[in-house]
This record gives sequence, structure tokens and C-alpha cells, in this order.
Amino acid sequence: MTQKQLENFYRTSRLIFEHGKDVLVLLLDDDLSKRNITLIDFINLNQHEIYHLCYHEDPCCRCTRGKLSRNIPSQRVLFPCHLDILFDKTSKQISGHNLNSKSKLCCSSAKQSLTAACLDFTLLTCLLMNFTSTCTGAFRKNVKDLLKYKNNLHGHSQEGIISDADYSIYKIQIESVILSIAKQYNKERMIRQKLKETAVRAMDDTVYIEYRNTLLHETPCEKGMKKRKAYQTSQNHIGKLIMAGRCEEASDSLTFYNYLCEKIGSEEVVKIRRVTFLIYDIGQSDNFISSGSKAEGLNLIGSDTDVMIVDSEMKAYESETDVIIDFKVTPFIMNTDDTQPCFTQLYAPIDIQNYTLEASESFLNMSQQNHLGYLLSNEKYKLFKMSNFGAENNSKIHGPCISDGDNEYDCAYCLKCDTWISQAKPWHNSSIVPKELQQDVQNGDTIFHPLPYSHFLNFLCHYHRHDITSSRQSLKQLIQVEWIISDSHNFFPVLMAYIPLLCAE
Repeated sequence: MTQKQLENFYRTSRLIFEHGKDVLVLLLDDDLSKRNITLIDFINLNQHEIYHLCYHEDPCCRCTRGKLSRNIPSQRVLFPCHLDILFDKTSKQISGHNLNSKSKLCCSSAKQSLTAACLDFTLLTCLLMNFTSTCTGAFRKNVKDLLKYKNNLHGHSQEGIISDADYSIYKIQIESVILSIAKQYNKERMIRQKLKETAVRAMDDTVYIEYRNTLLHETPCEKGMKKRKAYQTSQNHIGKLIMAGRCEEASDSLTFYNYLCEKIGSEEVVKIRRVTFLIYDIGQSDNFISSGSKAEGLNLIGSDTDVMIVDSEMKAYESETDVIIDFKVTPFIMNTDDTQPCFTQLYAPIDIQNYTLEASESFLNMSQQNHLGYLLSNEKYKLFKMSNFGAENNSKIHGPCISDGDNEYDCAYCLKCDTWISQAKPWHNSSIVPKELQQDVQNGDTIFHPLPYSHFLNFLCHYHRHDITSSRQSLKQLIQVEWIISDSHNFFPVLMAYIPLLCAE
């Protein structure tokens, strides 16, 4: 990849998207002038057919007898972004619109501010080829040729380069068609001068990236649209590398990004996996937490399933003064004086030790003694938990976890602490923890119904990822569920059949 090859791609794209558009506008203006109508009237006149050039699979509320016309193409010609250019979503719908229709554009009118300058190359060629009477004969052939040359660029858009040999051929072909159209409207001299300026103009890196993104977005293959959308999110970074002249590094970065999308999944896929595990956890008991790579959305081949289980029979405290007596739960106090960073010893208070030793033989089986008294032994604790699995499980200790015999599941038992320990207090106001989940522990435990809570967590996921559309949808679902629970006595007993969530900080 050389700078000259990048410039060849840039100049070829400019020929089509700038100067090709100029002559297509001449053709469209000529047709509108002969018919004595405005562009807005033209779009409204052909509104239904234009809509189905994008949404070609399902009938809309204006389709006769709820069936698509036979003239509707089998492949998508336009994209939703093109309809957004033409139609006004906020305007009054055309008479007869079905209010239950999912589409907001099937009966929308043209924007009042619409001009030919708003139309891009794809829209112009589509309107000329399908809805004008003057685009016939030589004119139609010229429009088809321009469209063919633009499609040739699709083959180069992935790498964003064109060789010198290809550029020489493309330049002659494209300029010939553009000048042929311009000549019919006495614009040949003006257009020729613009073509000369383009041939020597310095490369604009921002415009280069814009052209490349346009080609990637309009690739005819509809099947790969989501992958291309994820691909385009990397273009800003790639563009900076190109502007810095590090073309080889840009290519390597793009290749690696595509590799990760293929092996791990796109950003959208990873997000869906995370929400799936989150909803699954909500449906389980309140001491079950999915973790590890799968819960993070990385469904890697050969990876196991990691879970954390909060031991409801034990609880951790930072000091003895924090202990809340509950004879159903054994408290343990943290000691970090003789441990490595991020590790702690857990010992039982003296008064609790005396009571527990008399009441529970299992406590002895999980403990060892030192100057602090009885400490919870990491190894003995896991061996005790393994004994509950049964011999047929063939479980084993795997680091901090207990694994099954097939190495498919890793289970880490955890002790809960109801307060922020001193080592974690800097995180309390950190961006690591969403503010919405930073509760005041002085208010005690808070009980949430799992149905609105799941919608709330879904809203948070979208909100913190700046996905406004999905955030609004989740918020709407949350409000609907809240209304059902608070106002509908008929649904309330059914909803309460679900296990409520007990949340504490």
C-alpha cells in the first residue's frame, strides 16, 4: 500500500461522487422542468414505490389488498438512510395510514426543505432510472455506466487503494461519461475544468474516509450489513493512521479487527450475550452470579463456564464491631496484617467460635487454628463443598474454584460483605461502579421485583453504551411493567410468583 494508491482511490471516488453527481442533477432538473413539478412534488408522487425500493419484503398499509406489487424488486435498492434524506418522520401521515403500522415512513411526505443538493449519488441514479421519462436512450446508458463504475469501486473499498494501471483506465472511462452528459446541457467547459482540478488536487484524508465509508455502507450484499456497521466503527482509528502515513499499520489493525469480529463476534453480538447471562442470573437464586469470559460475551471455543455462588451461611466483616448477630449465619472477620496485597485471612470472633464449635462439626472441618483462633481454611472449605457434590460428579480443586470432571464448569464460592471495605472505598465513587447501583447501606436492604429490575439493568447497559434508541425502548418497557405491577391487581399475584431480589451494597 503506497500513498499514490490511496490518492488514486480518492480521486476516482471524487470523480463519481462529486462530478458524477453534478451531471446527474442536471438530468433530474431537466426532467422536473419538462414536467413542470418541483422535487418535493416528484417525491410525493412516487412515495409508495420509493419506500418499497428499501423495504421490499413486506407490504405496507398502502399496498393493495395487503400484497406487494409485482413491480417491487426482489433485492434492496435503497437503504433506510436514503429514506431519512427524503421523508419527514414528524410530518402528518398520508391519509389512510394504519396507526398500528411499525413503519414510520410508509406514509410520510417529502421534507419541505428537500433540494437536489441533498441527494447522494445512489438516490439520484435510483430516481432517474425508475421514475423519470427523460432518462432513456443514450442518457440511460450513461447513467448505467456511472453506476457500473461506482460498483467497480466496491471491489477496492475494503483496502481503499487503486493501482496506477486501474486508475488510468477508470479515469478515462468515467470522465468520458460525465462529459457526454454535460455536453447535452452546455456545461462541458465548466465540468472539464473541474475534472482537471480533481486530477491534481491534494488528497483530503477526511473526504477519503467519507468516500470509503459510503462505499462500504452501500455494498449491494444486504446479508453483511451488521458486520459492515461494526467494521465502520473502526474507521476513525484507521483514518488517523492513514493521515499519519502509517498505511501498513492501518492495514494490519483492520485485519486484526476483522479477525476478532469473526472469532469473537461483533460489538452487538457481545452485548446481546452479556444481557442474556444477566437475565439468566436474575431468574436464578439471589446468590448465583455468572462470571468469566462467557458472561462477558466472549463465547470462545473451548472455554468453560464460570459461576460465583455466594455462601448464604457465612458472611464477612471488616471488623468485629460491624458484626450483626444472626445465628443462621456464621460471621468471619478480615485480617490483612499478615497477608499479601488483595488477600485476607478470615477468622471467627471468640464468642462466635465458642457457640459454633459446640453446634457445628462442619465448622471444624473447614477451619485451622493460629494465634487469632479458628481461621477459615481455603483448601478445607473447598474440600467440604466438594463433598456435597457426590462422588459421581468427579469434581476437583482448580485454583480458587471447584471444577467438574469434564472441566466444563468452574464454581467459585464467595462470602458476602455488606459494606465497602477500606481497600474498596476508592471505588465507591468510581466510574467502574454505575451511580445507579451505588446504594446507601444505611437504608438497609432493598427488595426489588425481578421483572422491572431486569428491564432496569437492560436500560443501564444501553445507557452506558450510549445506545439512545435501545435505552428509550428499555425505559418504555420498564414503565409499562411498573404500571402493571402497581395498578393491575389481576396481574399482581402472577408477577409475585417470581422470586423477589434482595439488594444491598
